[in-house]
Amino acid sequence: MTSKASGRNSNPVRVFAGHLCGHEIPGFADRVLAISRLSGGDSASIPTLLRTILADPAMTAGVLHAAGRAYFNPSGHSISTVNQAITQLGFATVQRLAVSAGFLDQFLRGPRRERLRGELALCLHIACQAHRLAAHFTDHDPDEIYTSALLARIGVLAFWASREERATQLATLEQRPGMTAEHAEREVLGFTLNDLTAQLNRDWRVSPLLEMLLDGTAVAHTRARYLYHGYRLAQALMAGTTQPATAIAEAAQSLAISREELALLARQAAEESCELCRMSRDEILSRAIPSEAVLASLGV
Repeated sequence: MTSKASGRNSNPVRVFAGHLCGHEIPGFADRVLAISRLSGGDSASIPTLLRTILADPAMTAGVLHAAGRAYFNPSGHSISTVNQAITQLGFATVQRLAVSAGFLDQFLRGPRRERLRGELALCLHIACQAHRLAAHFTDHDPDEIYTSALLARIGVLAFWASREERATQLATLEQRPGMTAEHAEREVLGFTLNDLTAQLNRDWRVSPLLEMLLDGTAVAHTRARYLYHGYRLAQALMAGTTQPATAIAEAAQSLAISREELALLARQAAEESCELCRMSRDEILSRAIPSEAVLASLGV
């Protein structure tokens, strides 16, 4: 994509974000973020959630597939409609399933699917880790934490899912010895994909918590810390080796929780993210979450 925009619109990251919203992922914010902003305590929210899910065949299929799995439906109730899913699983669970299904459907496509799988798995894992922490500490709105964390790398996803002609050039430059991703992005695009995430966060008004994560101030804020440590835990578990133990120790100290209790929460979040990946029916994606051997290293 090239642009001859000038004046206030000549900011390259703003121009590219506008292109994405208008041509590559039109309606994504309306479709997914609208669901995340519904309140389970509002009597109008249930019919709105129901209508929004049913209007999207992929989202409907994802929710019903997940609702039939023992992880989300341990009682084994037969669920064949979205309305039954809301009744049996609860508003918050179905809301989170719908957001996740819409997210997967939007980005698990295109010519760079192999790269996108890893990013999608990481984003779902970050969201589950952050949400689990928020729920454990009885945050007043853990679903806001979930959505904010899910979109923590939305710029990366949106770029690699797009038809952007500079993607091949960027992928090649990233492989150069000593080249960091951020340096390669600035050289090819004139901005980083983290900058793009920040711009989309502003354009879509996702959350000030996400802004704190992106600008490096999250660890000092009570609620934004859940995003920060969720991100760190997910990255560490995906990397394996000795990194999970370090991330567990750092988060336990910051959140004033025992390492054993935090390790259990981290394992539960990893298991949930794996179940969410299965909504895609993509076997490779569902295997992208940390292996049992990595989870076992947490000692719980």
